[in-house]
Amino acid sequence: MLLFCGVVVVRSTVLEIDRPRGRQRKKEGHCNIMMSLFRVLLTCTCFILQAQGNLQVMHLLQRQYQRIRRAWVIPPISILENERRLPKALVQIRSDKGGDGVIYSIKGPGVDQPPLGIFSIDHITGRVFLQQTLDREERDRYQITAYALDHLGTTLETPVELDIVVLDQNDNRPVFHGTRFFGSVPENSEPGTFVMQVTATDADDPNTFNGALRYRLIGQTPGWTQTDVFTIDEQTGDIRTLAAGLDREHIPSYNLTVQVSDMADWTVGLTNTATASIMISDRNDNLPSFTTDTFDMVVEEGVVGALGRVSVRDADAPGTPAWSVIYDVQEGDPEDSFSIETEAGTNEGLVFVLKPLDFEAKPTHVLRISARNHDGEQATVTVATLVVRVLDRNEAPVFTKDHLWVDVSEHAQQRDLLVTLSATDPDHLAAQIITYELADDPSGSLDVDRESGDVTLRHDMDKYLEPLAGNITYRALVLAVDSGSPPATGTTTLHLYLREVNDFAPELTPARAQICHMRDLSSGLLLTAVDGDAHPQADPFHFYLNQEQNLSRNWTLTPINDTHALLGLQVEEMPIGSYLLPFLVSDSGTPALTARRSLNLSLCECDSNGDCTRLAAAVAGPIFSLSFGAIVAIVISIVSLLVLCLLVMACLMCFQDSRTTTLVKTVLSRSSDSDVRDNVLHYDDQGGGEQDQDAYDLDKLRAASLSSTATWLAEPDKWPGNIDNVKPERPVADMKNTDDMEEFIKQQIYTRKQHALQN
Repeated sequence: MLLFCGVVVVRSTVLEIDRPRGRQRKKEGHCNIMMSLFRVLLTCTCFILQAQGNLQVMHLLQRQYQRIRRAWVIPPISILENERRLPKALVQIRSDKGGDGVIYSIKGPGVDQPPLGIFSIDHITGRVFLQQTLDREERDRYQITAYALDHLGTTLETPVELDIVVLDQNDNRPVFHGTRFFGSVPENSEPGTFVMQVTATDADDPNTFNGALRYRLIGQTPGWTQTDVFTIDEQTGDIRTLAAGLDREHIPSYNLTVQVSDMADWTVGLTNTATASIMISDRNDNLPSFTTDTFDMVVEEGVVGALGRVSVRDADAPGTPAWSVIYDVQEGDPEDSFSIETEAGTNEGLVFVLKPLDFEAKPTHVLRISARNHDGEQATVTVATLVVRVLDRNEAPVFTKDHLWVDVSEHAQQRDLLVTLSATDPDHLAAQIITYELADDPSGSLDVDRESGDVTLRHDMDKYLEPLAGNITYRALVLAVDSGSPPATGTTTLHLYLREVNDFAPELTPARAQICHMRDLSSGLLLTAVDGDAHPQADPFHFYLNQEQNLSRNWTLTPINDTHALLGLQVEEMPIGSYLLPFLVSDSGTPALTARRSLNLSLCECDSNGDCTRLAAAVAGPIFSLSFGAIVAIVISIVSLLVLCLLVMACLMCFQDSRTTTLVKTVLSRSSDSDVRDNVLHYDDQGGGEQDQDAYDLDKLRAASLSSTATWLAEPDKWPGNIDNVKPERPVADMKNTDDMEEFIKQQIYTRKQHALQN
């Protein structure tokens, strides 16, 4: 095993150091004796335990002994920095293994690791040398490893760690963190008040005197020859006030020269200097004072804005809170008509008039104003008097309101009074006369009475509506002019709000429509209400089914929005036909108007899409959807009408005169094979009966031809112009067969009725 620092015997291995050997050899003897005794005691103990069979304890003692051998601590090697005698021998290592063929080597920082070339070793003798000057400030410790090898490079001994410590020398001067330090302290500060701290550092070892720093003051500008004002803590560098009496107005700043020294001694240590600049900050130790006791100002009546300036004197530092002034109006302004604001650069007070002043009410205002510093340290304030004189001028008349809103009905008539204007003159002491004029009347629809101020319509509102088209509000500008010199004018804006009157009841569209008669296939009918009035006298509209007919059993009416509703079927299926549904539609006017409106609705057969496939005829006339009783009544009426017609025809045939009978017989005698129904003539006028013998010219009837008879019998409005040559060609019918005649008459009545319905 390799050893160093004296002689320690372990398995006959010795490390030697190039030092005086007297004390070292004495230690070697003591160490050898102790190790020999320890070996003997351990060997005896192992034999005894082996004899007793306690091998476990024996091995434990042997391992403990081995740990003790490896636990030797090698003390570090110390060397001063800045060594000039190079190379310098540091230590020698030696091994008794391998004889003279042992090769010694070292590795680590300073050898084969950066920084390189600092340490070296004699491979034969094992001496370690210092090759370069060391600097503790760069590196204060090196740890290298020493090896004992044979010629094949095999390690003969356990490597030894060499700890080399670099000892410090006072080779660095202390350095301040800056060449100038800045601080401040309020004036009139008490002794011992902290001002600032100056700091310095030293690269030498701080655990030695080489890095022990001390501070002191060596100069002060101004006042060094007088009583010292500041002091410094020699260990921390704290600068504090030493005496009272700092006055910024007298000396605003100080410059102190500070010296720092290492070795804790100014006589032997290295020193350095810096400057500490100390500003004396202002404190509010001077009250502001007004430049005069009374300030006089003049303002014109009714004018607002800047009035003038007031000023103070303050000896404190300009721009500081101790110098800045706040002005207040303490007395004489109950209406808050004045204010004073501080001008930052000059510290003067700018006086403002906030509200128009009235000469007639108060011609002179006497104000008590004050000034105080902004920082508030001084409770005392300075006061002065401000006198404001008001100059009289002719003021404009003032209306009761700047804007007048007038509600005008759309049915207003010419010369109707809309509003009476009223204005007052602030110059009540002058007793002036006020007249009224229209300054702006875009449509020329208004008149104003100059003396009374009555505003009336120049024409009816119906004519007035045209210039207001698209506008619900009409504006006019009215002037009030006094009789001053020069005249003053006041204005007001007249807003005429056109009030809509609910004149029209709402209408319902469409009037006729058709939908599918099955609820599941029908999408319903969208009903729309319209109104001739404008909002708010129109929508939203309200839709109702006429409850008198109990229509809600079969129909539904659902509102969609303000102007629409949806009509639908309540039941699954309704009979195909025409229905006239009565509705009630009301608007939202004041008062609301309600109208009864009817819808002619046809229910039709429809396909799967709900589209009608066969249209139903619409019932004309203002009637409702028909109940069973109503349908029976209509049928009975039609049957009665037919019976009445038959009776009339029978009477005509019974009481015809002889000429009519001859005409019929003559016509029927022309062709016995013809049907008598084709030869009956129809007239639109009624005959005179038996007493009228000149009603018809039967000779012309006998000349009618068969070709034209068919045309004008079916369409009497298309009779030919000349019927003299028209002769029937059919044979005369058997007059005894009256059943055929009756059937023919019925058929002609039915044909005429269908023709009338189609037209």
